[in-house]
Amino acid sequence: MPSSTARRPFVEESGRTHAPVSRSRARDHWLEGLMRFGQLARGFVFLIPAAFALRIAISKRGDIVDQKEAIAKVAHQPLGHVLLFVLAAGLAGYAVWGLYRAFLDPLKRGWSLGGVLTRLGYLGSGLAYAALLWFSIQLMLGAPNHEGSTQEWTATALAHPLGAWVVIISGMVWIIGAGLAPLWMALRASFMRDLDLSRMGPTEHDWARHLGRIGLASRAIVFILIGVSLVGAGLHLDPQESRDLGGAMLKLMNEPFGRPLLIAVASGLIAFGAFAILCVRWARVRPDDQPFVVPFTMSR
Repeated sequence: MPSSTARRPFVEESGRTHAPVSRSRARDHWLEGLMRFGQLARGFVFLIPAAFALRIAISKRGDIVDQKEAIAKVAHQPLGHVLLFVLAAGLAGYAVWGLYRAFLDPLKRGWSLGGVLTRLGYLGSGLAYAALLWFSIQLMLGAPNHEGSTQEWTATALAHPLGAWVVIISGMVWIIGAGLAPLWMALRASFMRDLDLSRMGPTEHDWARHLGRIGLASRAIVFILIGVSLVGAGLHLDPQESRDLGGAMLKLMNEPFGRPLLIAVASGLIAFGAFAILCVRWARVRPDDQPFVVPFTMSR
């Protein structure tokens, strides 16, 4: 009887000790799953516009769509609201992943100039996917299908004092941050450091390197075109010059040798979409299985 009484405090104390650990592990697995699922949504919002562009380049039929138009097309499919909910969950996951990388720096980019610029890129990515998430939520709620195009944003900016400079600087950010920097990453294959190589066999390693290089380079070309269009719109005070993803691919098709160029770029974007989807498995979300750092605590 005395021994039983002596053990009771140990059992209670043990329960208090291990319950927070269990909740922390459950939270980490949930967050990791959400962020990995976000890679799936990221892949699809590039695959769908790329597939439409490839079709029109080959057969001259169909339309070129941007990412919001692609989401709207998903909503109009059979079981569209179910598909849209799944896609929105993935977009939420990738938005969280972008903001998490920007503010809490799990990939250890640090506070050097290069690290800060990289983290600002993560912030921009998180906000961009948050905007796509908001658009998806509006569709689920039955709001009018108003996409808020790049040209509308440019026109609004140009209507304000110093708005032209805002548009020009935004274009330069696109050119350098979303175009030239990823192009350099593709050439050096430095994106491989953000992949968990322990999850890959030799064949997967080769596929990751090739898909990543082709995909990042193709996406960089399109983003440079978007940036150049914004700079032109700011310089000429003409919002009609600005382009989004679909508009950039349409402009590419209208250039000399446009069809083969568009076929190459659209195929590359399909490679990027496939790479992003495979990053559900490959991405290094929790380096060395370290627990997530969260700016809040989960209590009972």
